[in-house]
Amino acid sequence: MRNIILCIALILIVLLAGCQAQQTITAPTPVQSTIEAGAAAKSIEISNFAFNPEEINVKVGDTITWTNMDSAMHRLASTSGNEIMSDNLQKGQSYSHKFYTAGTFEYECSLHPSMKGKIIVE
Repeated sequence: MRNIILCIALILIVLLAGCQAQQTITAPTPVQSTIEAGAAAKSIEISNFAFNPEEINVKVGDTITWTNMDSAMHRLASTSGNEIMSDNLQKGQSYSHKFYTAGTFEYECSLHPSMKGKIIVE
């Protein structure tokens, strides 16, 4: 009988210690925002086989989203390097790219090379 009482007492002590530990848990650390301070979202519309605007100035950290409003499919590709590279965009589909470095980035529609655009990142 004495062993049973000791086991019950030991179980109660462990349970109470567990409850006490739960009371001292601190609040979770806030999750850092994925949007950098000062970063902006810019838009370029693809319509009438042209980029609108054709040239745009942005800051390092900004994201540009191209949206295809044409019924024809388009595919964005850098004319030098590989900074900008989308899949085929059907009508209503979008492609986004965040710019991490300053520079001038020229691109075109690889399906319609007469469509050209320029991103100036400061």
